[in-house]
Amino acid sequence: MKFKVVTAFCAAWVAAGAVSGQDDVGDGVFTITKVSVAGNKYFKDDRIKDLLGIEKGQQYKYLFDYMLERGIAAVKKAYYAEGFPAVKIRWAFRDVKPGKRKLQLHVDEGPRAEIADILLEGVSRERYLEVRENLGVEVGSPLSASLLNEAAMKIGRYYGERGYVYANVELQIDRGTGVVTFTVEEGRVYHVGEILVAGNEKTRPKIVTREIDYKIKPDRLWRASKIDESRANIYRTGLYRDLKVEPADSQRSPDLVDILVIVREDKFKWYKLEPGYESPDRASFAVGWGHNNVFGNNQRISTETSVAYGFLTEESQFGAEVTYTEPWLFGFRYKGTSTLYYQRERREDLRVWEVGLEPRVTREITDHLEVTGGFTLKRTKTTFVTEGESPFVAWPAEEGAGGRFIALAGLQNIASIIFSSTYDTRDDVFNPLAGVYLFGSEETAGGFIAGSDFWRVIGDGRRYIRVGRAAAVAGHLRGGYVRAYAETKDVPYVEKFFSGGAFSVRGYRERDLGPQTDEGYSLGGNLLFTTNVELRFQIPFTAGRRLPGVGLNLGNLWAGLFLDGGNVWSDWDETRKVGLLYGAGLGLRYNTPVGPIRFDYGQPVLEPAGHAPGHFYLAFGHIF
Repeated sequence: MKFKVVTAFCAAWVAAGAVSGQDDVGDGVFTITKVSVAGNKYFKDDRIKDLLGIEKGQQYKYLFDYMLERGIAAVKKAYYAEGFPAVKIRWAFRDVKPGKRKLQLHVDEGPRAEIADILLEGVSRERYLEVRENLGVEVGSPLSASLLNEAAMKIGRYYGERGYVYANVELQIDRGTGVVTFTVEEGRVYHVGEILVAGNEKTRPKIVTREIDYKIKPDRLWRASKIDESRANIYRTGLYRDLKVEPADSQRSPDLVDILVIVREDKFKWYKLEPGYESPDRASFAVGWGHNNVFGNNQRISTETSVAYGFLTEESQFGAEVTYTEPWLFGFRYKGTSTLYYQRERREDLRVWEVGLEPRVTREITDHLEVTGGFTLKRTKTTFVTEGESPFVAWPAEEGAGGRFIALAGLQNIASIIFSSTYDTRDDVFNPLAGVYLFGSEETAGGFIAGSDFWRVIGDGRRYIRVGRAAAVAGHLRGGYVRAYAETKDVPYVEKFFSGGAFSVRGYRERDLGPQTDEGYSLGGNLLFTTNVELRFQIPFTAGRRLPGVGLNLGNLWAGLFLDGGNVWSDWDETRKVGLLYGAGLGLRYNTPVGPIRFDYGQPVLEPAGHAPGHFYLAFGHIF
């Protein structure tokens, strides 16, 4: 689809040389201390200053008059394009100190021109009314180049959705009369013939062809939106750094057009190094490796190993996992994943190990919604270290009663069926500034399957709202409930909820919230609620700047102010006695293509007895 814009300007309006000034620039070196703008209503001050190109704090001498004239011409041109033919700009200097000057601009925008008439040429009779109704502009609308260009693109999209591969649209604006003319060369309707792939060396053509085939079925009519969606899906495979999709004449029939896809393959292997730290003494480290094209058909495999160690408490964690992903399971558009993992945890109060297998099948319903179903099969052993190595612990102890016995220890087999759905409209998975993320899951363990019997639901919601060009407000809610049933007296320890730490409620140590023994050991809970609010913003005056010597982009340096709240409870009645605990703080982030390196400090808002006054966290990726 081609577009061509031809605009007829009056010569007086595009004359850039004449500057309506009040003072002479003068001789000598001087510094602009401030640029102020007044009288403008349509464009904001920052937009006009950007077009002007005169920088505050910069020294000027030679060619300043030329730069000023060129900048004012650029501002006028922007106004002309938006339908302000009579705009006038005056400027003046004001001396602050010797060699220091302020530049003042006054904009008289004048009346905005309107469209007097709209002409459609070359549009067939049966399509004329539809094209006219979908323009988005009408007689009396502003004579704005941006609005009219958008109208021309709407015409192009209209034809592109109906098989007119080579339709051409030209826009002509007569600013003297206010008449706008759209000239269309419709061409003919085409269906898709073959899908040709070029540039691939280590990837199979089928990776590309199946994504396009899936979108253009069933009638195989050329539809521009489906081609664009296919292009996005091909990028999402992670195999190509660049690709180009274009029509090509078919040799099979004059009514067919082939699709030629030219790809440029990316690197398939990747590595991961992820350090972490939580004060006062807990350090962590993760290392990973992956391959996105194991068998030449986009099958993916990844491995990750992580360790964490507390130097004072001598507490430790170790985990290892291997994940295999089949993007088109058995040739259908279902994504299959299988994860085999091992985890071990050693705390002062307990020892836990767990080995499991998690096969999953995911179906994409729309571009933003997908559903998943699968199984979890695992074997776990928990040893709660108490006096006498008892496999049970009585908690909480109640006067006149033996307390409630919770089965925390022992060897257990767990088999469960899980269903989940995800809705995701975030603009960036790793560093979102706008969009919504919703997740819900239901898991049933045991029952007709052998093993422990429990039922669990989890809900997670996130909202990101962009504020200006370099800031966002992010909000997060997460809740969960798990309970035992049938022969199982209580939920296994490894299946309980925990809260506190770098990825839940900052200001507290890892797993520091919720039911605990008299010694302060976390028991976990059956009910979870977490809420987070965070303001993320780019640090002022860093945009476009680099660290001297190393070239580090300081524009990637952001900050965050946050308030976290959450807790876990053993049952619903306990929520009446103990409410949410809150932590607040601030942090720095350095954004990378795969997420930020995050350094946070959080402190409890109302510090409960027994909790440290605050904690530092070093982590990779946002908290949500």
